[in-house]
Amino acid sequence: MTALGVVFLLGALACLAFRRDAFVVVVAASAGVPASAAITVGSISISPFQMLGVICAIALLFTARRVSGGAGHVPMVMFTAWCVLITAAGPLIFAGLDVLPARKGVDIAVRSPEALTYTVSTIAQTVYLLIGFAVIVYFVVTKRSPLLAAIPLAVGTVLSSLRIVSGLVGVRWPAWIFDNATNVIYADETSRARGVLAEPSELAGFSLAALAFGVACCVSSRVSVRLLGAGLSLLALMNLLLSGSGTAVVAGAVLAAIAGVVSILRAVREDSPRVIWLSLVALALILGAVLAGNRLASWATDIVTRKVGSASMGFRSSADSFSLEIVRQTFGLGVGLGGNRPSSFALMLLSNVGVVGFVLLAVAIAALVRHAYKARSAVPACWSLVGLLIAKIIGLPDLSTPILWVLLAACAAAVWTTQDRQPLTRRTLPSVPSTIPSRKRIPCTSRTI
Repeated sequence: MTALGVVFLLGALACLAFRRDAFVVVVAASAGVPASAAITVGSISISPFQMLGVICAIALLFTARRVSGGAGHVPMVMFTAWCVLITAAGPLIFAGLDVLPARKGVDIAVRSPEALTYTVSTIAQTVYLLIGFAVIVYFVVTKRSPLLAAIPLAVGTVLSSLRIVSGLVGVRWPAWIFDNATNVIYADETSRARGVLAEPSELAGFSLAALAFGVACCVSSRVSVRLLGAGLSLLALMNLLLSGSGTAVVAGAVLAAIAGVVSILRAVREDSPRVIWLSLVALALILGAVLAGNRLASWATDIVTRKVGSASMGFRSSADSFSLEIVRQTFGLGVGLGGNRPSSFALMLLSNVGVVGFVLLAVAIAALVRHAYKARSAVPACWSLVGLLIAKIIGLPDLSTPILWVLLAACAAAVWTTQDRQPLTRRTLPSVPSTIPSRKRIPCTSRTI
């Protein structure tokens, strides 16, 4: 067990022993260091989130409550069941099919595809899926606030900012604590920042989710939440810019466009004073774009142009095209989790769990976001989830991303309902009537002769 694993395990055990309701806070915080290992055995590394997720799954066996329903609950359960089924059957049905191995980089995998078979990734990705689903259920049955998603976003953002600043001022960062997973390929930080994540694009996706969460918190009626949102937004924006990722540019532009359209439509529909404020914000953004338009455009163009013309972009495009062919060859069923790893999250779903899995997850997330957005406390988590999904569709394929499951849990906590489990009691056996007729007692009477 690593030093980071000891810290999280001791924190979890202390909470379970003295303050059980704080255990979920430790679980949420563990999602802020997704590229670090808590337990390492040879080439297998288990992150703190996965380690504590197992404890969540065990705790559910002794919890007096269970999920009874809610928007997106049935599709999410069906998605989990379908993933387990196709992962068990896919490598057997389509054995020998060329796939991109999950444990190799995209560039190496594109050059040398491997034949589909059962691997360690097959088992690992299935376990990660079940752990993620267990965390969602645990968040719901313990009735946690959706604002709890701020904890992992703050942990990952602050640690990444500290690493970036330490590099700028020449202070040595304790990389041995965070860069300790044997199954993770850590990118070099010579020109682009990656924080405590594995590569700059992952930092960009994480930072975009944190930025969306922080900006959504800035419109809260509580001063403490607004201050948290402002601080988180500033740090996340700094990390986003220093990551130098094309994912950040494209995903940020898409998210900003969606947010603008949704905000204007909602303000107009409600006929609220926010229309005036939105107009002022829009004018301020236009003025800022005019004043800094050349610098902003050159920065974004430089990043996108450099990315499009790079070898990395060529390998990613080839991996996505290769995965589309797998979807066709498997008749839309997929090869199972851990079987193929492209560049896009959407193509990962289509090539691994097929059209059925893709549609089920899309329906579950759409239902969660649509209904959770009606709860004021869940609005930041909804925007954060949308931002993360945009970044993942562009260039982050992993389903096991811890912050994804925490954001799903935050939305589900505002939507899903629970009820107490029915206690097991001894059933009372009904009385069985006797088949032998009872003998009537005839009174003795005197007879006159």
